[in-house]
Parts: sequence; structure tokens; C-alpha cells
Amino acid sequence: FRALNIFERLGDQRSVLAACLNIGFDLAERGEHARAAEFSNRVLEAARRGGVEAEAVVGAYLNLGASHFWQGDLDRAIDEYASALAESQAAGLKLQVFRTRYNLAEAHFERFKQQGRTDDEAAGDRHLQAVLDTPASEASPAIVEAARSLKATILGLSPAAAPDRLLPGEAAAHADAMA
Repeated sequence: FRALNIFERLGDQRSVLAACLNIGFDLAERGEHARAAEFSNRVLEAARRGGVEAEAVVGAYLNLGASHFWQGDLDRAIDEYASALAESQAAGLKLQVFRTRYNLAEAHFERFKQQGRTDDEAAGDRHLQAVLDTPASEASPAIVEAARSLKATILGLSPAAAPDRLLPGEAAAHADAMA
């Protein structure tokens, strides 16, 4: 908040918006969703007047989506994430497209789990596949790894055991011969 005040006094609009995004996400993470929305909406209102970078707009939509997701309002979360995806695709922001698709997959799988809507499972699968198909130069290794088990984690499915891997507690009887 101090940084925001300083940037406002300096008239540094770009830094003001960046501070709003950071504060908004922090508030949402702490469960202060109404206040978080105020900061994200401040960024979106500035964007309507023009001159705001696409990264900031995408960040605001992602923050709003996350806030709604944490509140359990999956319909609004998906709407906000869809806005973030459209904005990031239009601006050619590949990393933001990647992150947004992961969030959309998560929200669709969660709504499928709660409501049983098969269109949500299909949408989650499409977004998840897009995450997994993303070139390494446009992806985050940690998110790709999390994506591999996202559906199973959310839906409570146990992944099938890999036949070429030892299970916990197993040991190779003839390790030298197997090697």
C-alpha cells in the first residue's frame, strides 16, 4: 500500500496499476475478495480509458478469476478466465495464454466435479491438452508437471500405476540382471 501511495504521488500510472494487481491478488489470497475486486476493477477501468498494457488487463482478469474460484463461484471464475484468455491471445502473450489455459482447465474440472456437466470435462480436457502441447519456450516446467496430474487430483482419481516403475515399497529382486 505504501508503494501504491508513492506511485500515485509520482503520477507513475504503470506502477500504480502493477501495485493494484499485486495488492488485489494478495487480498484475494487472504480471502478479502470484495477489496481484491476493487483493485482489479481499477485496472480494468483504466484500460477502458486506454493506454494500459495488455499484460495488466490479463492480470486483472486472472486475479478476478482466482478470487471467484476461491469463493467457489466457478461460473464467474470461468468467465473471468475466458476474458483473460481472449485478451492474452489477441495481444500474443503466449505465457499468459499458457497460464490462463491451466486455470480454465482447473475451473472446468472443478465445476464438472460439482455439477457433473460433461461439457465442463471436455472443456477442461481441451485446455489441459493445450497446456501439455505448449512448446517449452512458452511454458513453465512446474505448471506442465502440475498439469499432468491436474484432472486426477481434482476428480480424486488415482492414476494408473506405470508398469515400468517400481511401486513404493517394492524392490528389484535381480537388479543386476534387470540393468
